[in-house]
Amino acid sequence: MGDNSLKHGDYRPRIAALLSLYEDNYQRLQRLVPKLGILVGSVEAVGEHGAATRLEIVERFPYTSTICLSQELPAGAGLRVDIRMCVRLYHDAKLAEVVSYQGEQRFEPRYAYPNPRMRQQDEKQQVNCLLAEWLEHCLARGCAFTDAEAVA
Repeated sequence: MGDNSLKHGDYRPRIAALLSLYEDNYQRLQRLVPKLGILVGSVEAVGEHGAATRLEIVERFPYTSTICLSQELPAGAGLRVDIRMCVRLYHDAKLAEVVSYQGEQRFEPRYAYPNPRMRQQDEKQQVNCLLAEWLEHCLARGCAFTDAEAVA
C-alpha cells in the first residue's frame, strides 16, 4: 500500500472539470468583490448572523494575486466553524485556485489512500468545491463587498 501507483478503481483527477471550477470561482470572487482587480490591503463585510468575512490581498503581481479569505462567527452563533483559506488568482486566465485551507498547503491533484496525512484522494477538488460553496453562500446571504473600500 505504500506505493503511489494507480490501482484499479483509484481516483483520477478530471483536469477539465477542475479548470472549470477554477473559472467559476474566479467569477464568483469578482461578483463578491467588484473592486478585486484594484484592491490593496483588506476589506471586511458583515453578513448574516454577524459573520465577519475578511479578504486580504497578500501579494499582487501583474498576472497573479494571492488573497486570504477568512470568516469568523460571533460567539453564541451556535455551531462555530471559522474558515481561513488562501486563493491564488490568475488574472490573465481568470482562474482562482485554493492554495491553503485551515493552514494546510500544497494540495496535489491526487493522493494515494491511505496516506500519512490522511488526505482524501481528491483533496484538491474538495477544497476548491468548498470555496465555490462558500462564495455562493456569501453571495446568497448578501455578504458582498460592493461598497467596501480598501483598507491600507
